[in-house]
Parts: sequence; structure tokens; C-alpha cells
Amino acid sequence: MLLELQDSQLVLVDYQSQLMPVMHEGDAVLRNGVRLAQMAHLLKVPTWGTEQNPERLGHNPVEISEVCRRTLAKMSFGACEEGLGEVLRPQASAPSGNARSLPRHLQKAVPAPVRNSVV
Repeated sequence: MLLELQDSQLVLVDYQSQLMPVMHEGDAVLRNGVRLAQMAHLLKVPTWGTEQNPERLGHNPVEISEVCRRTLAKMSFGACEEGLGEVLRPQASAPSGNARSLPRHLQKAVPAPVRNSVV
């Protein structure tokens, strides 16, 4: 399965300074998170971050937070209650097209062009 750039977003979840030491291979996790953030920035992939209880656990490192369009602070394990779902939902596009973009059976009849020929 290939990813489509225009349909992609990246969410970097809880890369906080107080969480990394207690995480298995926390240094490698942080390095890979920074690498992901940098690549997403180069490819112009929208990037978002979350922070679990930032007052107690600290904030995400600068390398991660600087590429995030927005970082959601959260007090629960999931981030949906804090609005992550709404942030990730694509904006509704305005209706486009005209009557010609309708299926043929729904289009208004167009008169045939007049021929200037003698029979």
C-alpha cells in the first residue's frame, strides 16, 4: 500500500522529556520521532502533536514542536476528547463544477449546431 501525500497527516504523540527516560529505548524513540518530524516537514505533510499533562510531564522537544502546526495538551490517555478528531478532519470543500458535470441523463438538452450546407 502506498501513501498519498495529499491524504496524509502525522501525529506525534507524547514525546515529552519526563516520559522518554521511562520508555523502552526512549532515546531511539525520540531520535526516530525527530526524524519523522523532519521528513514530514520536508514533504509538507501536516504535522500535529500531543502532550500528556504538560504541566507535570514537560513539553515536547523543540525539534518536534517547531514542525507541529498545533500541539494539543491532554489530560486523558486518548486525545479525541481534546479535539484531535476535529483537527485531523479535512476541511469540507466547496461544491464545484457546473451543470455539464452532471451525468448525461440529468443534463439539459443542448440544441444541435445549425449546418450551413445545401442538400
